[in-house]
Amino acid sequence: MKILVIEQSPEHRADLKRRVDEAARFTGMKNMIVESIEMKQLGGSTPDLIVLGSYAKNTILEIHTRINSIFPNTPIVLLLNTDDYLEDAVELYKRTLIRVVALGDLPQLSQILINLAQPTEKSNEYRGKARIVSFVSIKGGTGTTTLASSLASYYGSKNISSLLVDLNYVNRDLSTLSQYSIEGQSALAALFKVPNPDLKDIKPCIQKYRNSSSDNVSIIGSPSTFLESFELFSNNLQVHDTNPSWTEVVLGKLSNEFETIIIDLGNHWGVSTLASLALSTHVMVVLEETEWCFHRTFDMLSNLSSESEDPGEFDFRKWKVLINGMKSQDNSQYLLEKYNGDPALIKNPGLYGVPRNKKILDWFSTSGSAYDIGDQAFKDAIALFASDIRPI
Repeated sequence: MKILVIEQSPEHRADLKRRVDEAARFTGMKNMIVESIEMKQLGGSTPDLIVLGSYAKNTILEIHTRINSIFPNTPIVLLLNTDDYLEDAVELYKRTLIRVVALGDLPQLSQILINLAQPTEKSNEYRGKARIVSFVSIKGGTGTTTLASSLASYYGSKNISSLLVDLNYVNRDLSTLSQYSIEGQSALAALFKVPNPDLKDIKPCIQKYRNSSSDNVSIIGSPSTFLESFELFSNNLQVHDTNPSWTEVVLGKLSNEFETIIIDLGNHWGVSTLASLALSTHVMVVLEETEWCFHRTFDMLSNLSSESEDPGEFDFRKWKVLINGMKSQDNSQYLLEKYNGDPALIKNPGLYGVPRNKKILDWFSTSGSAYDIGDQAFKDAIALFASDIRPI
């Protein structure tokens, strides 16, 4: 079993390797090989586990993407000193779903090594955690539904299991187009009454997404009535006093079942929207290429983030700007720089553009997704940001 330790500082790298060596000895198992490198040396044969040092904390999303592009199925552990662990472990896990361990907790690290060497159903709890991707906007008609559906269809075509979640509580197009059944709606209504739902309570709500040619794409749609949708949107479920983190519980259970969870939030900023943003590993804010849309979007995000009491809701390090119907990369970059704020709200935004494509205007009346009927330029644009979220 090969363990790869990555740390930039030679002194810290030697200390980190010593601690991992010690954890490996605690397991009592033989044939555990521990190697230590700098990030720039990443490559070669696939390790069974990658252990990152504390240098990775501030740029964890970029480092995570880089590692996944080379070793997409290798579990990662981030080791932090005690102070950083107590302060940042929960938020780092929310953003990346990387296992975070305190530097001095050698028994926990040893248990991870044992689980990898002798896998059981329970020991896989930190493997295969879903990327949670939310599509959000500040006005209707920007294409959050189209892009969410397209991303799911793309992943489905690559045999990556995906779940669409329709939280666009006014424009419930994903549910309508997928013909989300009465049985699914009834199961969802029942789920709203369960304070601490388990997977067996959630599974009756999951159906195949009819607008995808792949069997790897599923959906949880909207409930049958607008009132039920609004109760979720406003955190006014009957169980909310018992369990205010109902959304977190449900998405947490589902993240073990799918490789990606894709949420269509639309432009409705309720409690369910904010909860989803905090839980998301990636947030795609969808804009049109107009000065009005850029100005209003960043102005609204600035106001909302300044009023938020949860830093996870508007952690702009995991946000990306996605221009739907982009005519000009230069114009989009100009608008982004002009309206993104000073200092910029969304740093290193990785601006993505989806070109105008008349073919997809009629996808609502087809049995497929926009991705299925789009031209090659549209498909290439979807593949670009999809690969950055979960390297193929």
